[in-house]
Amino acid sequence: MFGIFGSISKRIFFVLICVCGCLLIILYSVGDDMDTFGLDLLDLYAPINDTDVHTPCTIKPLDPWDISLKPYIEEPSALLCSDRFDLFYVQEDGMLTVNKSVAQTYNTDIKKWTCYYQCIERLLGDLNLKFGDKVEFSSPVRIDSHLFRITCHLKSSFIPSVVYDMAHFNPFFSRYPNETNTIHNETASTPSVIIVGLDSTSRSHAVRNLPKSMTFLLEDIKAYDFIGYRKVGLNTYPNLIPLLTGKGHGEFPEFSSNAAYADDMPFLWNEEFAKQMSTFFAEDRSDISTFNLGKRGFFKVPTDFYIRPYLLAMQIFQPVLISKVAKPDSYCYGRRGFFDLMLEYLKGFLMKYKGKQTFAFLWENSISHDTFNSLKRGDDLLLEFLQWIKRERNLDNTLFIVLSDHGFRIDGASLTHIGRAENSNPLLMVHVPRNYRENKTIDQILSRNTKQLLTPYDIYQTLYDFLANNSSIERDVQKNLVRRSIFRPIPSTRTCADAGLDATHCTCTERVPVSCDSPVVKLLALRLVDELNKLLEKESRCAVLTLQNITEASVHYTLKNDANIPVGLQKTWQSVKHQNRFRSAHDLDRTSGRYSILFYTQPGSGYYEGLIDFTQFGSGDKMAVIGEPARLNKYGNQSHCVHNSELRTFCFCKDLLQ
Repeated sequence: MFGIFGSISKRIFFVLICVCGCLLIILYSVGDDMDTFGLDLLDLYAPINDTDVHTPCTIKPLDPWDISLKPYIEEPSALLCSDRFDLFYVQEDGMLTVNKSVAQTYNTDIKKWTCYYQCIERLLGDLNLKFGDKVEFSSPVRIDSHLFRITCHLKSSFIPSVVYDMAHFNPFFSRYPNETNTIHNETASTPSVIIVGLDSTSRSHAVRNLPKSMTFLLEDIKAYDFIGYRKVGLNTYPNLIPLLTGKGHGEFPEFSSNAAYADDMPFLWNEEFAKQMSTFFAEDRSDISTFNLGKRGFFKVPTDFYIRPYLLAMQIFQPVLISKVAKPDSYCYGRRGFFDLMLEYLKGFLMKYKGKQTFAFLWENSISHDTFNSLKRGDDLLLEFLQWIKRERNLDNTLFIVLSDHGFRIDGASLTHIGRAENSNPLLMVHVPRNYRENKTIDQILSRNTKQLLTPYDIYQTLYDFLANNSSIERDVQKNLVRRSIFRPIPSTRTCADAGLDATHCTCTERVPVSCDSPVVKLLALRLVDELNKLLEKESRCAVLTLQNITEASVHYTLKNDANIPVGLQKTWQSVKHQNRFRSAHDLDRTSGRYSILFYTQPGSGYYEGLIDFTQFGSGDKMAVIGEPARLNKYGNQSHCVHNSELRTFCFCKDLLQ
C-alpha cells in the first residue's frame, strides 16, 4: 500500500512541477510584454517608495512670483456687500442700540418703525434652532440672548411693510460660558491662545494677496514666519484634526463615517487646562464647515462661543434692510461680508473676556476657498483686526497664530508646478508672548525652527505644552511620528515620517535626474521645440527647427500620477515620432513636475535650456512651457535676417540652408 501511495505522490509531484513551469513561462512572457508597454501595475499604482519619507528634508522657500502664476494673478472684483456696520449693534454694557450714522446713511427715522426681537436658542445637535416669541422694543434695550432676530415694519403702513429683518449676535451674553470669576486671569503663567485660520492659503499666496497683513505680522508684532510648514492631508479636515487633537483623522472612523458626533474627540478645548479658560470656535461657512460637511458635527455646544447657530439663523429667512436682500451667499449676509462678521464676533468674545485666559479658534472659508484671487479682499479687514487686537487686547501674554490648512487647490494656478508645491506649503505665522521672545535661547530656537519641517502635529504639541505649562504627557500616535514643539530644537535631519507625513504628502524629494531616453523627456523636449517654432512663426525668413538631441534632464518636483495612466500615456505616445510604446514602467514614475531639459536643435545646432510643467498624464498630457527656452551657445550670424532682438537667439535664417 505504501508503494502505491508513493507512486501516486511522485506522479502528483511531477504534475505540479510541470504546472509551475508552465506558469513561470506564461508569467515571464506576460511580464516581458507588460514591461515593454510599461504596464507594471504594481509600480504604477504603488505608493511612492517609502524610503522617501525617511529621507532628511531640505526646506527651501518657494517663489511667490513664479512666472508660471502670472496668467492667473489678477485683481478680484469688489464685494457687493461693502457695509462695515449694522443698523443695530450691542454695546459693551450689553445694551442694544441704533447706529445713528448708519440710519442717516439709509435716510431712516427709526422712530417711525415698530420693532420686535426674538431670542434664538440652539437645541441639541448642529441643525436645530428654536425661535422665541416676538417682543416689541424700543432702543436702547437689554436682550438676554446670545442670538436674536430683529424685525421692524413701518408704523404708518396699513399693511405691515417689513423694513428690517436680520439675525444678530450679542457677544456680551451667553448661556453657555463659564462664569467670568471662575476663569483664570491672563498672565505669563496662564497665557491665552488665539488662532486665525485662513482656508486654502499657502505662504506664497499670503505674500501675494495679504501684503499689508503680512507686513504687520512681521514688523509690528514680530511674528515668526515658518516656511517649512507642510500639510498632512488633502483638504481641511485631515489637517485640522491633527492640529486640534494631536491624532490623525483616521483615528476617528465613527465620526468620519457620520456614525457619531465630535463631542468626545480630544480637542484642545476639552483638555483639563481648558476648564478655567474661556473658549471660542467659529467657522464662517455652514455649508462646508469642517465638522459638518458629510458629518454630524457637535451634539452639544463645543465651546463657550460657537457661531454655527448664528449661521443657521441666517439661512432660515430672507434678510431685509430697507429692501429685501438676497439670502446669504458665500461672501455676504445682507450688506456685510462674512469675514467681517466673523472678526466682529471674535472681537466681541475678546472684549467680553478681556484680561481673562482664552482659547480662540477662528476658521475662515468665505474669502479664500472658492477663487484664486479673492483672498486679497480680506487684506484690509485682517489688517484692521490685527491693529485692533494689538491695541485693545495686549498680546504680551498671548500666543497668536495665523495659519492655513493647505494652499489653493482648485483648477487654474493649482495645476501648475509651483501651484502644486504651494498646495503643500500652508501659511504659518506665530507671535509669541513677551517673556518667550525676550528669552534669547527661545528666540534662537524659534528663528532656527522657521526653516525646519513642521506639520499640524507639531502645532498641537506646541499648544498643548504651552497651555499645560510644559507638563506634556507623551502619547502614542502612530508609527515613527514624533510631535515636536516649536519651542524646542527641531532637527535639520527631520524626515517626513518623523513629522507625520505619508509618502503621498511628502515633498522632501530633492531634484531628481531623469534619463534623456525617457519617453516623457522626449515628449517634453518636442514641446519645447514646438514653442520655439511658435515664437518664430511670425518671421517667414527663419527655418523650422527640429529636435537634434537631448543632453540633460532633471525634474524639480515630482508626483506619482495614478489616474488611468496606461490608456492616457499610450494615446500620448502616438504623437511622439518613432516612439509608440513605453521602455519600462519606470518611465511612469515621477511624471508630474517641472522639468529642466537641455537640448540641441537643427539646423544650426542651437543649444537651449527649457523649463516645462507636466501634469496629469491620465486625462491627457498637460504641458505648460515656463517662460522661453534660453539659448546657451553662441549663434553668431545665424539670425542675420531678423532684427527682432527677441527672435535673434532662436532664428536660423533660411538663406543659410542654400
